[in-house]
Amino acid sequence: MGDVNKKVINVIGAFDRYNYGDLLFPIILRNELGESYNYKFYSIRNYNYEGYGGVRTKSIIRLLFKLLFKRNQTVIIAGGHVIGAGWLILFFHNWKAFRMFFEPKYRKKYDVYFNSIFNKIFRSRYPYVISLPLQRNNQIIYSSVGGTVYSLGRKSELIKNLFGVDLFSVRSSRLYEFGVENNINSKLVPDSAMLISNYFKKSLAENYLVFQCHNLSSEIIDVLAEQLFIIANRNVKKKIILLPIGYANGHEDFIALQKLKSHDILCDMQNVVYRKEMSVFGIIKIISGAECFIGTSLHGIITSFTYNVPYLCISSSYKLKEYIKDWDLNNLDKNPFDFKFIEFYDRGPCQMVVDEVKRQKALILDNFHEMNKLING
Repeated sequence: MGDVNKKVINVIGAFDRYNYGDLLFPIILRNELGESYNYKFYSIRNYNYEGYGGVRTKSIIRLLFKLLFKRNQTVIIAGGHVIGAGWLILFFHNWKAFRMFFEPKYRKKYDVYFNSIFNKIFRSRYPYVISLPLQRNNQIIYSSVGGTVYSLGRKSELIKNLFGVDLFSVRSSRLYEFGVENNINSKLVPDSAMLISNYFKKSLAENYLVFQCHNLSSEIIDVLAEQLFIIANRNVKKKIILLPIGYANGHEDFIALQKLKSHDILCDMQNVVYRKEMSVFGIIKIISGAECFIGTSLHGIITSFTYNVPYLCISSSYKLKEYIKDWDLNNLDKNPFDFKFIEFYDRGPCQMVVDEVKRQKALILDNFHEMNKLING
């Protein structure tokens, strides 16, 4: 029986950019909901990351127009920082032409105009928030999403567009409280990427450390290089793998990590290695087999959680601190949330306990069970 005879599930997410975490969500969705559905993936643009373990996407504008005229559609918004992400910021992430044409200092001004224009057409300032008119007779499900809730007019618009959804499952307590306070059908669930260890075995542990960070200033690169030199110099048999896992605008790990490898104090160290691994499955393999992960990536850290790999979060991002506070509170004070991490490393990295991993996986599986019930009526 071909795909034409299967129920269609329209899946929305940032699957059109190379960012490790975003490419994981379709893998998890298919594994948990099964292959009895015909999945159609939508992002800001048409793109194909099938060669790296991702999916082929169509423009979300096609889906939004489809929802204007068709009924009885199932739509799942899958993971990531999607609540509050405006049209223009996502255009910036995906099209270099936008970044070249619009100067960063005027970005907020342009953002208001762009979001207002698209709001007139689709009744939503945010591409990954389906507006109330498009929800009619359609099924809208949010699957453990993250994001930001704005104030005043934008907040009231968001409440209106989320009020009628079938399920608003979110990964942050702040979003959950927002949903509950506004009578939105909300559920607090960890990020679904925790389930990847159910499908891919942990690599055999080896004597290496994985380091990752996004694009940074030269001054911070110097700070990081000094600390990595200390670790590498203590034990020349311990390998430090500089592993980029985000290539999208705003991430660009490869720029920072290549600078680190070519830094004066690291360039001649044989046990400091830059590793370009574009396959999602290859990244999982490298992180899962490490003795420690140090980085700025939320999904790099979540991969550490689920494979019981010790970790340190060196990002000062509120998003990461909030996630660790919600889902690994016992280790909150053991994370530096700063680029000066060597003292925290010497005290001993963080590690999520096995029973907590199991508990969180059970919450996610329960969420998928509820989603399946909704889809099948």
